[in-house]
Amino acid sequence: MKKKLLITLIALCTILFVFGAISVFAAENTTEFFGGDGTENNPYIIGKKEHLNNVRNYLDACFELVVDLAFEEADFADGGDFYNQGEGWEPIGTEEIPFSGVFNGNNHTISGLKIDVSVTQSVTGGLFAYNDGTINDLNITESRFDMESSVRDTIVYAGGIAGYNTGDIINCEYSSYIHGGVIYWNIGGTPLDGKVFVGGIAGFNTGNVLECINNATIQTSVRGNYDYSGGIAGYNEGNIKNCDNSGELAYSGYYGGGIAGYNSGSIENSNNLNIVDASANSPYTGGIVGDNSGKILGCKNVGYVYGDLLDSSSIVYTGGIAGINNSQIENCENSGHVSIISRGSGGESVGKHYMHVGGIVGINKSTIKLCKQTGEVQSTPKYTNSNPKQQRIDVYSYTGGISGTNDGEIFCCYNSNLIRILKNTDNGYICGDGYGWAGGIAGINNSKISNCFNLGEIMSDSSKTAYLGGISGQNTSKIDCCYTMNRYPISACSSSKIGYVAGETTNNITATYYLYDNEADSDEYGIPCTIEQLCDQNTYESFDFANVWDFDDDICMPTLMNVPFIAIENTEDFAGGTGYAFSPYLIENSEQFNNIR
Repeated sequence: MKKKLLITLIALCTILFVFGAISVFAAENTTEFFGGDGTENNPYIIGKKEHLNNVRNYLDACFELVVDLAFEEADFADGGDFYNQGEGWEPIGTEEIPFSGVFNGNNHTISGLKIDVSVTQSVTGGLFAYNDGTINDLNITESRFDMESSVRDTIVYAGGIAGYNTGDIINCEYSSYIHGGVIYWNIGGTPLDGKVFVGGIAGFNTGNVLECINNATIQTSVRGNYDYSGGIAGYNEGNIKNCDNSGELAYSGYYGGGIAGYNSGSIENSNNLNIVDASANSPYTGGIVGDNSGKILGCKNVGYVYGDLLDSSSIVYTGGIAGINNSQIENCENSGHVSIISRGSGGESVGKHYMHVGGIVGINKSTIKLCKQTGEVQSTPKYTNSNPKQQRIDVYSYTGGISGTNDGEIFCCYNSNLIRILKNTDNGYICGDGYGWAGGIAGINNSKISNCFNLGEIMSDSSKTAYLGGISGQNTSKIDCCYTMNRYPISACSSSKIGYVAGETTNNITATYYLYDNEADSDEYGIPCTIEQLCDQNTYESFDFANVWDFDDDICMPTLMNVPFIAIENTEDFAGGTGYAFSPYLIENSEQFNNIR
């Protein structure tokens, strides 16, 4: 009896061992991958293009890319493995079942991918369509993603890594081309509702995009209501941190920015390094975001930012950091050229153009603090029609070093470059009415400017009346504890209102100092000073040198504690000097004299 029992137990153990071993080894997938069981400690191994395609079969698993993958044109041609009825690569994940696993790219590169989708429905695309997991350490190069819908009421999400991201995308780089569009004609003159979200990393982000780079050209086309275009994300509700965009952004729609078209989340320590180019009547354009309703912290733009108005009544906001600020911008810097142009194309149209352009924002409705602006800012009423006398558009341009129009608070900021309303040099001219406002900090200030300074020149080449001031062209509210070292502003129009601090003010200007250069009568606004007085700390009696201001004896002027200022000596074109009033360029020979031009 005992012997039978022992034999039975041994048999049972053998069966359990064998079937247990079978179940363990059965999980090792060598059919669809090079191996792995999809767990965190033993991810599926991707070593071929077919393996990458099989990720869609295990959306909650872990994966590891172990080689570079190079797709070829033949893969997407008729009869190719990834032809997909001519649409090319099928993005991974769906709205109902997104990718929720982990994809570790191991810093490998996927090249040659192609998406060419033109459909009559909404579309979401990228390497992944919907990501709710983690994608890290992946590069995509030499690829082309085109996604387009051709019917009303559709939405396009297009991203280099993911069309729609609710998860984490970390240390990824996209260096190709991406385009999203909704293309259709209006029916009976009624606008049709179509939305496009295009980003180099993600079209729409509610998750985290960290330490990513976009080198791709971003393009959008829309004949509907809105599009959102950004170098990193078209629309950001999540977090973008430590990201760079070096790809060119060219869009036609509503919101465009070097990092995100629209931001209601957080963008930190991210930089735009290339051009942001808005086509006609695109309202919100910025070096970092088009429209900011969230936080922008520690970001920098060095790229050219270009806004454009065409024909009928329009309002456009263009800024080195954001087109419009509805929330918080802090510790940011613009060194790029920021420009906006108002132009017509002929006919007898009557309308109004409102241009708001600033080195940091076009219009500020909330808070800007601790920012510096070193790029040139300009607005240009420019008509390129063949029969300009038939054109009548009234142009109102607001041009400022920090903000074109300030309806919020600007605190602890400075401008050090030229602020200018440019003369039209085309074959047309302004036939309508209009005015210009230009200032070192704001074109027009309707709220509060405090603890700011301006070193840049203010000028208007336009024949239209302009309000020009070293701090603000026009002030309707409060300017406090500021100074300006610019020369007396210059205007080509004799009816312009010009002041060292403000061209016109209807309210308080306190503890604000300016360089009086005898070019005009001293202002009743502000305190006139000689250069020697401005170089003396004792002049600034109301400044808080304990918590807000420093006094730099080397450059002989107050600077802001938490906003670094560096005056660069020009020894290439001149014998020295920085070109500012406190340190003019030094001329020792005829060649240096010629460089004045």
